[in-house]
Amino acid sequence: MVSKSILGLPRGFSRLTLMWTFGSSYVGTSKPSSRLLSTASILFSESKDDSEFWEKRRASNLERLSHYYSPQMMKAIVAAEEAVTENMFKEREPAKTMFPLSYVDDLSKREEFYDFINSPIKPFSSSNKSDIPKLTATTEFEATDQTEGTIKQNLYINHKLSPDYINKLLVRPLVVKYVSNVTRLGKIRSYYCLTVVGDQNGMVGIAEGKDRESVSNAVTKSKWKAIKNMVYIPRLNKRTIYGNLKKSYHGVDVELWSRPAGFGLRANHLVYEVCRCAGIRDIAGKVRGSRNKMNTVKAAWLMLQDQVMPHDIALARGKKLVDVQKVYFGH
Repeated sequence: MVSKSILGLPRGFSRLTLMWTFGSSYVGTSKPSSRLLSTASILFSESKDDSEFWEKRRASNLERLSHYYSPQMMKAIVAAEEAVTENMFKEREPAKTMFPLSYVDDLSKREEFYDFINSPIKPFSSSNKSDIPKLTATTEFEATDQTEGTIKQNLYINHKLSPDYINKLLVRPLVVKYVSNVTRLGKIRSYYCLTVVGDQNGMVGIAEGKDRESVSNAVTKSKWKAIKNMVYIPRLNKRTIYGNLKKSYHGVDVELWSRPAGFGLRANHLVYEVCRCAGIRDIAGKVRGSRNKMNTVKAAWLMLQDQVMPHDIALARGKKLVDVQKVYFGH
């Protein structure tokens, strides 16, 4: 009677390799299941009256493996499987992994129910980009002057932003000052403005503008540039950030912490305006080091884009998205 050898396993895996490499945390129950990584426990639990079946399966697997391994390697495989007994399998020790799972699962497969759950955590490619309204061909552009109307028309053609959507944007000039460019012919004075623009629903952008004539022109230039620079900011439950953030930008050290619902925006006044335009309602922050206003705004805007998403953490940990939500974000 031929014992049930490791060569009866699919794809030529050996029981010895499965037991010593993966351990019991990846070995399923005695019932067959599509969610199991190994069938070693099924082999040991079957009756020994089907020796003819296992003999044929062993022979076919040996023949298949002989196409990929040398005769010396085949002898080593046969010797390794003969060294494994049923008692060794039953008395095996669990695998000591860094992040063990509490259940048996095949992480190489994607499940619609667990991996693509209906939650606010979605990749930016699949998210509705802040519900930007679409225009029809008969839309009329109303503007106070021809320049503003031309800019709105170009924004609609190139970025699909309607005039109604643009009029509802929150515009906040954060830094307005008088600057000079010193040349060999003298000082060239101009007005500088740094503006943040957002729809309070995930889209926010910043930009700088200069003008030699008046402050209003500098504000207008920075406003339209900021609208073109708008990007999507992911938000947890549409109110706060994913975890804690820290960024250093040209001497400015900014830290942001996620907070529960109802906490409010308790941060630097410049960071407050950026988060307000982005639609973030609960956050705590601290600005250390330099107090340069321009660098503070730019650091806050960049760090909101560099958030680590739950599906990226799950991919790095080798876990399911539902596990990461529960452990890291309380879902």
